[in-house]
Amino acid sequence: WQTPREQTQLAQSRMMQLSKQIEQYDQRLQRLQQEQITLNDNLLLNDLEDLRVDYEIAQQTHYATEQQLTQLKQTAQTQQQHVQDLEKTLADARLKAQQLQGKLASLEALQQAGLGKDHLNDQDREQWQAWGWDQQTRLGELIKLYETSEHSLTPNHRWQTAIEHLLEQDLQALCFNDFDEQIDKFSDYSQHLRAFECLISPDNHSQYQPHNQVHPNHPMSDQPIFHQPLADKIQSPLGLKIAVASIYCVDNLEQAIRHRHDLNTGQFFLTIDGVCVGKTWLRTPTKNSVHEGVLARQQQLQTVQASFQQQQQHLAALENRLQQAQTTWQTQQNEQTVLTQEYQQQQTELHELNAHINREQQQYEQTQYRLQQLQEEAETLNEHLENDRMDYADEQRLYEQASTELTIQTQQREQLEAQRNTLQQQLQTQRQTTKDCQSHWQALRLDCESTRQQHIHSQQTLQRLQEQLIDQQAHYEQLLEEQLSLDDTALESLHAQHQQLLQTHLVYEQQLKLAQNDQQALDKAIQANEKARHEAEQQANQWRDQIETQKLQWQESQVRATTLREQFQETGFDFEAIQANFSADVDIAQQEVALKNVQQRIQRLGSINLAAIDEYQETLERKHYLDEQNNDLETALATLESVIQTMDKETRGRFKSTFESINTQLRANFPKLFGGGEAYLALTEQDLLNTGVSIMARPPGKKIASIQLLSGGEKALTAVALVFAIFSLNPAPFCMLDEVDAPLDEANVGRFCQLVREMSQHVQFIFITHNKVTMELAENLIGVTMRESGVSRLVSVDLTEAVQVLEKG
Repeated sequence: WQTPREQTQLAQSRMMQLSKQIEQYDQRLQRLQQEQITLNDNLLLNDLEDLRVDYEIAQQTHYATEQQLTQLKQTAQTQQQHVQDLEKTLADARLKAQQLQGKLASLEALQQAGLGKDHLNDQDREQWQAWGWDQQTRLGELIKLYETSEHSLTPNHRWQTAIEHLLEQDLQALCFNDFDEQIDKFSDYSQHLRAFECLISPDNHSQYQPHNQVHPNHPMSDQPIFHQPLADKIQSPLGLKIAVASIYCVDNLEQAIRHRHDLNTGQFFLTIDGVCVGKTWLRTPTKNSVHEGVLARQQQLQTVQASFQQQQQHLAALENRLQQAQTTWQTQQNEQTVLTQEYQQQQTELHELNAHINREQQQYEQTQYRLQQLQEEAETLNEHLENDRMDYADEQRLYEQASTELTIQTQQREQLEAQRNTLQQQLQTQRQTTKDCQSHWQALRLDCESTRQQHIHSQQTLQRLQEQLIDQQAHYEQLLEEQLSLDDTALESLHAQHQQLLQTHLVYEQQLKLAQNDQQALDKAIQANEKARHEAEQQANQWRDQIETQKLQWQESQVRATTLREQFQETGFDFEAIQANFSADVDIAQQEVALKNVQQRIQRLGSINLAAIDEYQETLERKHYLDEQNNDLETALATLESVIQTMDKETRGRFKSTFESINTQLRANFPKLFGGGEAYLALTEQDLLNTGVSIMARPPGKKIASIQLLSGGEKALTAVALVFAIFSLNPAPFCMLDEVDAPLDEANVGRFCQLVREMSQHVQFIFITHNKVTMELAENLIGVTMRESGVSRLVSVDLTEAVQVLEKG
């Protein structure tokens, strides 16, 4: 609830606030309209559409290129896989060819040994080479074995061992077609020939003819029954077929012995084990002959040669296919590279175009959004402006109504002040009456208290007399008893005492009656006083209640008057001026309706944030706290920057001094190790905190260059010079060198040892070396050996003790 004065002040303040707010809304609305005009001028939708069309075209081109690149990559990957498969196949083929070649070489070497091609000395080999005999075919290379079956030929290797044992050295025989040209050479060279060393045949590869057909050169038509000639099982030069025409094949020795009587002169049987059985003789084969396996090896050699040639052809075809596949793959790689560059360029252009479209789209959307915001804000401002104008009119009416009500309340206040003065006079009268009643009541209370004290005293006296009476009666009875036992004199004396006591008793009874009468009178007086006191108290309570009621009414009127006075003073209006303009015919009901309307409008405004002041205070305190923290951080940052600057300055100084000291020592160590030349450290930048350090060296007889351009030994010596320079600046307890002298020659090793000897005065060196000169420098020598694989052992040698032992020896 608000007083009219508060309503007047609130309405006046609200009117001023609404007036300023209306003016601000007008200005804001004008700025929004101007900004809308500017944004509409800058809104270009056609450019954005053109950019989108260009982007779609570029995207389609990029997609086509991507599809083409993907297809090309797949083709290249397939081709690469094909190349890898061909390379693997080619590697397998080469491995197989190498295996066949190795096997062929091994077989050829064994075959040459079996055919006797390596038994010649140097003189005979030269003679054979001059005659062309070294390239001539041997008999063992021409023999092939077959089995006849219904006029057909089938390879049969069962009789290879038997023929090898039969012919033995004859397998090494040379085969010629030009006997007349070679016959003269036999006479001069016959002392060097073995049996069948030379076999002359006009036909080296005569075809097989079945044994039942008479050959014109066949020396024999009479043969053992059911036995096949050896000549029918071989394909060889004709001369050999004639030579073995008298030899017949049997499966085992028992069969040969059983049928040997069927043989003619010059004929004999050959078993499958190589045993020869004549009619009157038997010869067993030589064991472990060098000619064993010649025929089988020859056949295997021919098979391997055919496989090797076939593998060589397959290898050539694979190499040709691989070269074509690699060429195709390289072409695809080049096309892929070009297409990838084109794809990347299109992708870059597409990204740039997309970014441009996004920027334009974003700018367009921002402009559209801003225009929408401006439109909404303008509508909101118009609505607020209309509402504020209506509120201003309402507030103006409320101000007039509150002023009228304030005048009425002023008159009511004057009336209340008059009533208050009347009530104050009545209150004073009541207070005086109450004060008189209180005095009378106090006097009655004192009289009552005095009467009560007298009553108590009378009761005490009465009680004391009753006690004395009881004592006298007891004494009287005692005397009566004693009288019965005494004589007459004593009885008379007792009788006199008894009379005396009776009189005393009567006196006491009279006093008691008087006291009882006084007590009754006092009781009546107390009761009357109590009744009067009770009536006075009731009257006092009534007057007290009336006084309290009047006091409360007066206080309420006083508070109401004070409140009205303060409210009117808060309005800032002149009471006399308002009272002069106040009309007496104001409708109170109309003012009450207007008051209710104002109250409803106040309720529609919603609750006021009463804690805003406290929140502002808390926010202000938070700001002060953050300001203090910011000041502390700025102070700490300044301190930190100062410390960093100090550290940077100290670091620069220490780095410069350390760099100069190491550089000076490096300049001194380098000539000692190289026997001349110079080396120094160089900074890569001017800033000492960010610079790098490079080592420049010039060995004797060379130009100065970076350490990367030196040889291995020069790098090692330069590194040793730098390490020793660092150790001279800050010596460590020990230094370990791991085969530093490995790339050095004897002269450099000597200078290295001399520098180590000088540095050993300050630093203990532990070095690993294989150089004897360096070992001689050591005081304690520890050797590491590996007598067994994976097992190392230490061998310690004390050089001082060894020298002492040598001196004693």
